[in-house]
Amino acid sequence: MSIDNLVFDVQISLGAGAITRQGFGIPLIVAQESNLNAGFADPERVRSYASASDAADDDDLTSAIKDRISTIFAQSRAPSLVKVGRREADVAQVSEFVVTGNTDGDYTITINGTDYTFSASSDTLGEIAAGLSSAVDADPDVSATDDGVDTVTVTADTAGTAFTTATTSTGDEITSSTTTENKSVKTELGEIAEADSDFFHFVIDSRTDLDIERAADYASANKRLFWAQAKASDIVGSADTDIFSDLVSESNRWVVPFYYSDDLVYADCAWAGYFAANSFDQEAPTAGLNTLTGVAIDTISTTERTNLEAKGISYYSSLKGVGATRGAQTAGGFDIELVVTGAWIKARLEEAIAELLLDRANSGDRVQYNDQGFRQIDGEALGVLKSGERIGHFTDESTELVGTNRADVAAGDEAEGIYRFEFGTTYSGRVKEVVIRGTVATDFVTLSA
Repeated sequence: MSIDNLVFDVQISLGAGAITRQGFGIPLIVAQESNLNAGFADPERVRSYASASDAADDDDLTSAIKDRISTIFAQSRAPSLVKVGRREADVAQVSEFVVTGNTDGDYTITINGTDYTFSASSDTLGEIAAGLSSAVDADPDVSATDDGVDTVTVTADTAGTAFTTATTSTGDEITSSTTTENKSVKTELGEIAEADSDFFHFVIDSRTDLDIERAADYASANKRLFWAQAKASDIVGSADTDIFSDLVSESNRWVVPFYYSDDLVYADCAWAGYFAANSFDQEAPTAGLNTLTGVAIDTISTTERTNLEAKGISYYSSLKGVGATRGAQTAGGFDIELVVTGAWIKARLEEAIAELLLDRANSGDRVQYNDQGFRQIDGEALGVLKSGERIGHFTDESTELVGTNRADVAAGDEAEGIYRFEFGTTYSGRVKEVVIRGTVATDFVTLSA
C-alpha cells in the first residue's frame, strides 16, 4: 500500500480565487549573467520561449543559452515552452558585530555552531574587538577583521557559501547584522521562482561541483527536479568521492546525476526537455531508454559503465546501436518517473479537494463536518487516485483509501475542523531488463546403409 516508500503529507490551505493546476512540463534553464547580454538585466528574472526561433531572435541571449534552448526544442518530444532564469553572480556574505561596552567578561561570536570567545579583563573596547576578530579569524570558512574601535567584520571565504551567526556575552551586549547577503545559485533559484514559479524541471549552465551541490540543495528543499550534468573523471572512477556520489549518499531524490563526457554537449537539456514533454495527466512515461536527438552516444568503457551503475549515476550509451539514457534514477535511488508521479498525485489531490471546498463555499453551501462531508472528500481523492490507475501510474486495483468517521475524530482535529484520511497505492514500475531462457533442440535421424 505504498508508492515505493514515498510518503506524503498533503495539506490543503484555502485562499481566494480559482484553482491553479500545477504543471510538470516546463523546463527552466538557469543562466549566469555572463551568458546573458545587457538587455536581460535587473529587475527582469525570467523569459519564456515557445520555439528555438523565438530564442534565436532574442539578442539578449548568448549562443551558449540559445544552443541549450535549441537542443530542447530539437527533441522528438519537446515541451511547448522553455524558460530562462537570470542568475546573478555569487556574493560573499558579510556580517558585522559591534561590542557595546568593555565590562569584564566572556565575549563570544558563534560561526556555524562553533564558539569563538575573548575573555575581557580590564581591556578597552578596541582590545575586545581585536581579540574577538583574532579568535574568529581561525574559523576555516570565514575571515575576520576589526576596525580598532568596536566592530568585527566577518566575511565568507567562499562567495555563495553562507554561514550562521550568534552572539553571547557575560559582559556587555554584542549586536550583529548581516550587511551583505549571501548569493549563490541556490538563493538565485529562489529569486527566480519568486518571479515565476511555473516550472518543475531545471538545468543550470554550470558544471562545477559547488554549483551542482547548491542547486541540489534548492531542488531538495523546494521539490523541483534538477537534471545535473558533469564530466569529472572521478565520476566514472570506482571511488565514491565525486559530487554525484555525495548526492547519492544524501539520498537526494530531487536530483538526476547524469554523466556525459563533453560539457559542450547539452545532454542534460535534451533529456530534461524530452521527459518534460510527457503529460502525466494522460500517460505514464519513463525516463529510461530515452533516445536524445543531437546527442552522440557517449564513449564509456565497460569498467566506467560498471562504476556508474554501481554508484547510481545515469549516462547515455548504446542499446543495440541506438542511443539510450541508462540508469534513469535520482540520487535518492528512485526511478525518475516515480518521483514525478509522487509530485503529480500530491498536486492533483490538493487541487481536487481544494476545488471541492471552494466550490461549496462559493455556492452558498459547505462541506459539512460529518460523515457525509467526509465521504465527499474521500470520493474526490479516490477519483484522482483511480485516474492514476487508468493512466498507468499505479497498478490496477491497487488503490486503497481509509477515511475517518465523525465519531472517531480526535478532539483537537474537531476543534480545528481538520479531516484526515490515508491512502495507499502501488507504483506500476517499468521493465528494466529482459531475461530469456530457451532451448533449441534438434532431432537427429540415424541413417542405415
